[in-house]
Amino acid sequence: MSALAFDRREVRIVVDERGSHVDPPLNPGWPLLDQLAWHAAVVSVRTGLDISVGRAVVRWDGAPLTERFSVVVGHSSIGPFDFPAAWTLLSGVEVGGREVTASAAAGSPTSGSDRRDGGPR
Repeated sequence: MSALAFDRREVRIVVDERGSHVDPPLNPGWPLLDQLAWHAAVVSVRTGLDISVGRAVVRWDGAPLTERFSVVVGHSSIGPFDFPAAWTLLSGVEVGGREVTASAAAGSPTSGSDRRDGGPR
């Protein structure tokens, strides 16, 4: 499985009498990039956001650092991250995306830009 080909079209949330689960499930034997691509696809399905991950090329004193990743949400690229930090970032994107969706559904403002003067609330 390639991280470039593993996207939200390949992941679904299955709801049944026992609750819900992700199909396909995470395979801890996958390469780290594929695990992050799976997590990004799950977050994308749950939030509707366009999310992708890729390898980040990072050098320290001229030597390449391995297993560094970048995360792209919409048009914003963030990184480099090691695996745990990239995973945590994706989890935070999911929480934020769900909060915005819930606030919008409830008719609540989702940012400070609703003030007449454009300043923070």
